[in-house]
Amino acid sequence: MIGLVFSGTVPVQNSAHIVEVGEEVDWGVGGAWARVLIQEPGDLFFYAAGGEFFRMDLLDDYSLMEEEKVPLSGRTNLDDHSIQVCPDGSYLHAASGKTKETNDSGYMMMYDSSWNRIYSHVLAEDNPEIAYNDMPLICHERGRFVAFIDFDVWGTIVYELDETGLPKREVKIPEIGLAEGGTFLEDPNTGDLALVTSNHDNSAIEVNFLDWDLNFKNTKTLFEIDVGVDRNYWPQAVEVIGDRIVVAYVNQPRQEGRLSDWGDMWLAILDREWNLIERHAIVTEEEQDGCMRPGLAYKDGTLIYTYDKILNHPPGDVTPRLVPIELNLEAFGLLDEPLDTGTKDTGSRDTGNEDTGTPTEPETSCSCAASGASRSGTWTWLVLGLFFLRRKSPLEVPSRTNP
Repeated sequence: MIGLVFSGTVPVQNSAHIVEVGEEVDWGVGGAWARVLIQEPGDLFFYAAGGEFFRMDLLDDYSLMEEEKVPLSGRTNLDDHSIQVCPDGSYLHAASGKTKETNDSGYMMMYDSSWNRIYSHVLAEDNPEIAYNDMPLICHERGRFVAFIDFDVWGTIVYELDETGLPKREVKIPEIGLAEGGTFLEDPNTGDLALVTSNHDNSAIEVNFLDWDLNFKNTKTLFEIDVGVDRNYWPQAVEVIGDRIVVAYVNQPRQEGRLSDWGDMWLAILDREWNLIERHAIVTEEEQDGCMRPGLAYKDGTLIYTYDKILNHPPGDVTPRLVPIELNLEAFGLLDEPLDTGTKDTGSRDTGNEDTGTPTEPETSCSCAASGASRSGTWTWLVLGLFFLRRKSPLEVPSRTNP
């Protein structure tokens, strides 16, 4: 079992929707792409390390069962990841890699409801025309789609996938800015396919609407910022919770010493018509340190915010992190219905005691390369008695509610 280390987060003030932001959970494990999947009979945690993507059981106190860590893809050359549960209880996994240049390769995997790997496809390798990183992915009863940046149109390319995860067609959509770091979901208001992205210069977070045949409809700006002061990007997680839409994204203050795309973790709360209500900083860092790759899951009144953090740069240590956020259910219209709205497994799964990732289908290549506490929010201090690890001092950061 991996123990927990806690450190401070940003206290949120003047929010009708957030009761409390819990302490940051640090397992002391190197890796990236922290994600949580809410399901029965037990929740799962995912992270990437050593070119592979792993799943582990996530316990009620947010500790992890390291001895039951299971590799998923059977690869050792993967960088970025997105994983979604499908309506039939299977799992769709997209990943990027490097063959000759960064992000020049893309891969798709499918797992059945017991996490047996049943399909593995190479979308492309050594294709500099498309950036395969930070991909939005959706597995829906009306279609399976993955999106990337297409340098030919300096915009978005969407692959429609078959039931195995293999592309069956592709559509270039120059009207949509940067698919990189975006999120697909069904629009809770219209039922359209929605893609939440940043715009080209990172001055705004937008939602783009398409029909399920991938015909572009229109774009709505959710909020804008002064790009001379900050930049907003990578809205990589969106949850529809009751009467609200919650968006996790990165905000990076434009100050000397900031690293690449490492920034602060922010949360926006909107109504179901995509009108902004609140924005709040959840985790902030100073200068050389920072966070990226936000993820969200929701369970029993608690929003689980995951991300990666880099410290001690150079060269930098990257570790997965988690912050629980207690919500005011009345503000979400869920006072009498504290139901789970995170992604769920609708089928059975194994217990994670062994690697069941032996492919039952050969790896294939497609022809698309040329274009292509408790969970209710109250932290229990009994956990500290279980783990004899160091505790970091709380971060000395101001509360910021509107960049």
